[in-house]
Parts: sequence; structure tokens; C-alpha cells
Amino acid sequence: MVVKHSSSLTLALVLIAGCSSSTTSSVSPEKASKAFTVANRQLAPEPVYNRLRWVQLPEVLPTAQYTSSTKAKSQDSLKKPMMFPVINFELKDGTLQEASQMLAASSQYKAFCDPSFAANPISVTMLGTIHEIANKISEVSGIDVLIDHTNREVRFVPRALAVDNVL
Repeated sequence: MVVKHSSSLTLALVLIAGCSSSTTSSVSPEKASKAFTVANRQLAPEPVYNRLRWVQLPEVLPTAQYTSSTKAKSQDSLKKPMMFPVINFELKDGTLQEASQMLAASSQYKAFCDPSFAANPISVTMLGTIHEIANKISEVSGIDVLIDHTNREVRFVPRALAVDNVL
């Protein structure tokens, strides 16, 4: 029994000595009182990019060939094919005057219709370009329909007065 009491006594002494707190600290005083300086920069530093860049060397541009005459411009425009939108043209029980105005308005052109046959009735329902519709109106009514793209005009004239070089 004495052995049991002595072992428990030593065990109690070891526990008390091991769990007791000491007055001396294990941390050095230099580390505990370290003060930091005030920041002299509010933003992060700018990123540094590669300062070498690959560029093309400058070259002299070729001189442009400008033509000031309108004749040269009109000859260039004649070489290029003109593209026209397909439109739905529908006129029932109308006059040739109305047909000329509708055909001209479809391409934002001016209209002219000869007064001698402006009141003649016509009915046309067709899908096509301005030239196809003009040919159809010309066949149905027996007149010539001229489309002048330079002056932006649609003309309904009698067959005897038609000029071939405008179309």
C-alpha cells in the first residue's frame, strides 16, 4: 500500500510541476515589440512589360490615281455590273401615270409619264427588278419605258420618241 501511495504522490508532484505556469516568458523581447513602418505606396507596383516590340518598318504608300473628270468616272461605272433589288410590283385597275410613279418610287427616282396616254388603264402584278417590270409594262401597254440611272428618272414615252442610248 505504501508503494501505491508513493507512486500516486510522485505522480501528483509531476503533474503539479508540469502544469504550473512560470513567470518568465520564452519569447524574446525583440520579437514581441516589433514595429512596422508606415506604407509609402497605396497601390500595388505597376507591372513591368517586355520593352521589346516587333513592328513593321514604315514604307512609302503608293500614290493614288485620282481622276477629276466626270467622263472617266462614268466610264468606270459602266464597266461595273449594276445590281438591282427584286421588288413586288402590283397594280390593279390603275393608270399609266400611277404605274410610272410606283415604278419610280420603288427605286427613289423621279417619274415622268407622257400626258397623251397617262390616263390609259393598266393592270400588272409581277415580281422582278426595275428593268424587268419596265419591260413588262412596255409590252402590255405598247409604250417605251426608259430608266435613266444617271439622272435618276423613269420615263414613260411613246414608242416613236424613245431614245436607244438611255436604256
